Order: sequence, then structure tokens, then C-alpha cells
Amino acid sequence: MRLKLVFCLLVVFVFSFEAMLQAQPGRGGRARISRTALAQVEAVQKELEVTDDQLADLEELRGNRRQRGEGEGRGEGRRQRGEGGEKGAGEGGEKGGGKGEGRGQGRQRRQRGEGGGPGQARTIEQVQAEIDSLAEVLLPQQMTRLEEIYIQALGARALQDPVIASELEISEDQIAEMQEIQNAAREQMADMRENTDREQRREQMAEVNSETNESLMAVLTDDQQNKLDEMKGEAFELPEDALRGGRGRGRQRSDF
Repeated sequence: MRLKLVFCLLVVFVFSFEAMLQAQPGRGGRARISRTALAQVEAVQKELEVTDDQLADLEELRGNRRQRGEGEGRGEGRRQRGEGGEKGAGEGGEKGGGKGEGRGQGRQRRQRGEGGGPGQARTIEQVQAEIDSLAEVLLPQQMTRLEEIYIQALGARALQDPVIASELEISEDQIAEMQEIQNAAREQMADMRENTDREQRREQMAEVNSETNESLMAVLTDDQQNKLDEMKGEAFELPEDALRGGRGRGRQRSDF
């Protein structure tokens, strides 16, 4: 029963963290950093020493995830919202009706924690399924290095990944404390949106983002922080344009 309560609190925290991240400036898109997307980055593939056969399998794997609505990027988000021409239209062929239905379904999916598109939290089962799929293509040492790069790319957002949170054994009290930090940050950002101009808002939100990340990391015990540092492995410089808006383009990352 206690484990179930901790999991429920973790899901609530993930949703709140995701919402705040979407409100931050300078992200150039809402693409989620996933292990599958990261494995498509050329610099990462070189680091992993991916073979031509593996590259073809990775392309196929990502294509399958997109078909299931689990991909990253604006294209997947538009399809989930019912936009994009005839695919988003209702049975009567009117784009507007289909668009409304798509958005309503998207909200319902987010409330249930389903899917894996932009802005949606994923369950530990969904994340583990992604890992298992990649493990069918990559060698164990490649999977280990990919996970290290993934944690580095996420920064403080690593705490919202259910698999990583489980490995760190984040407690119920820690989840509650992180939730309070997120609530305070969202209130600050809401006030900034109402009372500051755009340029000031960007600078102040960046500062809140940095302070929030530091506060979140401070919630971890020394053992948890040391374990997370070990999980990061050797430093890897992910190109700035690696993941922005899809393959081959990048996004800003939060630091530890």
C-alpha cells in the first residue's frame, strides 16, 4: 500500500515538473528528451560506435514509436491534438471539429498518464518498455553509455524519469518536498508573466529555473547524489542543436 502511495505521488510530481519545464523560456520547442531520440543523434551514435545494421534498426524502432504516438517533436504533438489536415478532421471532414476532439482526447490521455508525446508523463512500465526495445538493438555496453548520456542531457529533470527515480529510491517525503519546490517555482513564474516585460521575464525565469534545479537536487541524500553522479558516467558534450524540434536539432539543458 505504501509503495502504491509513493508511486502515485511520484506521478503527480512528474506532471507538475513537466508543466513547469514547458513554461520555461528558450527551449525552442517541446520535444521530450527520450532514450530513443537520443540514440538518433549522430554525435551519440559515434560515442556508442553504432554499426550500420544497428543504425537501420534504430531508425525502424523510432518509426514504430511514432506510429504508436510515442515519438517526440512537433509532428507527433500535432497529430495527438488532432491538427494537420484530414487526419485531424472529424467524420464530417471538418478540420475544426476533429481538432477539438483531438485536444480533448489529449487532455484525457495526460490525466491518465498515458502516451509519451510532448508534455505527457510516462509510467515506469512505458519507460521500461522503451529501454527493452533499445536493448534488442544495442549491446549492453552501448546501453550503459546511452543511459549515462541520457542522464547528463536531462540534468535535474532526471528526477522525473520513473526508472531513474526508482533506482535512486526517492522516498515519499522527498517527493512531497520536491512538489513544494515545484509549486513555489510555478507561483513565481506566474507572477513574472503578469508583472514583468518579456526580456525581464526571460532572465528571471532562467534564474528561477537554475535555483529550482539546485533545490531539487538538494532534496536528495548524499548517497542518492553520489549514486546519480555515478549513473552519469564520463562527461559527454551533447551538441547544442542535437534535439530541438526533432532529430538533428537541439535544446537547452538544465544543469545539475
